[in-house]
Amino acid sequence: MNILYRWIFPSACIWCGKEVLVGDALCGPCFSRLQVEAANSRKINGGTALQEACVYVANYSGAFKKAIIQWKVANNYSLTRQFAQLMHVNIPMDIWNLPVTSIPGHKMSIRKRGWDASSELGKALAKMINSRWIRLIERHSKSDMQKKLGREDRYNNASDMLYCRRDIVPPAVILVDDVRTTGETMSAGERILLEHGCKQIHSFVLAQD
Repeated sequence: MNILYRWIFPSACIWCGKEVLVGDALCGPCFSRLQVEAANSRKINGGTALQEACVYVANYSGAFKKAIIQWKVANNYSLTRQFAQLMHVNIPMDIWNLPVTSIPGHKMSIRKRGWDASSELGKALAKMINSRWIRLIERHSKSDMQKKLGREDRYNNASDMLYCRRDIVPPAVILVDDVRTTGETMSAGERILLEHGCKQIHSFVLAQD
């Protein structure tokens, strides 16, 4: 139990070893490095009448890349809340009432890690905006991992790998993912939601590779 508690609530900064607030992985000065890199977030596609342009928090480089690798590869779950804080400042207040959903990770990665980074990010974000997280999108178990594919193969794989787990979806949602490379996975998730009746999608990703 103590090991699990320290995994979720570390007592020292995972970068410099200084004391941290309960629930944080990084101390104030180290977290500010991520805030600086995230300060110039911008839209990365033009969007449509139904889909807002996708907003990313920061580039997948520097301190941000280091933190995401520690989060997903080194399994530092405690970074989830601070990543959600960085995404939270990019969410307009007029959509805080919308439910949050996530692009699910590959089932192999989830089994290896024990948790789904994108889903946990979405859940933490939903709490911060006093909304709710709902699981709308699932990934077929036999789909290939996107990071192992080229651009054309990513498009073909993304078109078939996701499905909606509900016949009826909310009319408007906040859609969250962790890292965007070509954007094919996010686009596939948006198409799935639109096909099932969603009228407005606000997409946000933690980092753009």
